[in-house]
Amino acid sequence: MYGSMKTIHLIIPCYRDREALSRLLPDLLSKGWPPDHITVVDADPEPPFPFAVNWIPAPPDQPGRAKQMNLGAANSQADILLFLHADTTLPATAASQIRDALASGYIGGGFSRRFDSPSRFLRITCRLADLRGQHLGWFFGDQAQFVTRQAFEMIGGFPEIHPFEDLELSRRLKQLGPLCLLKPGILSSARRFEKDGPFLRTAKDLLLTLSHFLIPNS
Repeated sequence: MYGSMKTIHLIIPCYRDREALSRLLPDLLSKGWPPDHITVVDADPEPPFPFAVNWIPAPPDQPGRAKQMNLGAANSQADILLFLHADTTLPATAASQIRDALASGYIGGGFSRRFDSPSRFLRITCRLADLRGQHLGWFFGDQAQFVTRQAFEMIGGFPEIHPFEDLELSRRLKQLGPLCLLKPGILSSARRFEKDGPFLRTAKDLLLTLSHFLIPNS
């Protein structure tokens, strides 16, 4: 069903990410992504940037990454949706990997992730994330989540919560069908670990994740 004729629309939610976008978008275009299949949903009040891709301003009265991604999906007619963070680089084979996975019966998934950091600790966390994706089918937004439009619409898109809209998307999709982890994977910026350091930031993320499961509506 999902052969080469099926279109993939790449949706990039962002806020104050002009520097990252100035690196990401030329890279995507150089790898053959059609400009009209790339949509940036921008919560930054600055004017549109000078790249020949779709640009949608996020409504100021509707904050939140989930709403940005749902807005991007609503403005696309593509059969496959791929959600990418502005500081994450896709492999050149990403489109063919996704199509092959969906042709094999998967309804979505995410990519194996590595950080642009020499930290051994972060490499270990990435290996653990691979295991989580392989065995549980749980993916976070920095793993470039992808999904068929049909499945995305069946679950009502991203739940408009923050954080963990990405985790909840994959958990809901898992109830519809199998999800897969794709390799070779993506390269993501380690910038969010710079302030606290890899260990402390990871510990905070883990506690936040536990609270999401243990405390209703956290």
